[in-house]
Amino acid sequence: MTAIVVIGFGNTLRQDDGFGPAVVERLGDRFDDARVECITRGTLTPELAATLSEASHVFFVDACAELAEGVSQKRAIGPDSAADVSLVHFLSPQALLVWTERVYQKRPKAELWLMGVEQTGLSEELTPLIAGQVDGFVHELEQAILRDLGEGPP
Repeated sequence: MTAIVVIGFGNTLRQDDGFGPAVVERLGDRFDDARVECITRGTLTPELAATLSEASHVFFVDACAELAEGVSQKRAIGPDSAADVSLVHFLSPQALLVWTERVYQKRPKAELWLMGVEQTGLSEELTPLIAGQVDGFVHELEQAILRDLGEGPP
């Protein structure tokens, strides 16, 4: 069983929307531990429910247009019965957790880690403001994972 799954999602062709994948790619370079699985995706799809069913904790990392530029937010989330769980090409983290619970009868602890974006134009590069937030965000996420694994400060 994978103890922790970290999913960075977003469109890497839309500037700061690629924040989630950028963070998780860098985080994956820091972990050589079978208990931690780092995944990057353009969108969240129902197939990921099988992966989440094997996890005790999942972190979702994404960009957020509703937050102020360069401001981060972290919060616990769970399955949301109001989330759209229809057979669509993408799901919200809460809808993916509904799939996990309904299909696999599993409910991992889940957190959503967000970063306010500056621009989402056509480019594969994060803006300098958001790119400058990646290392600190990776460090905070790494510390949270180490705490979960019982290897970091409380």
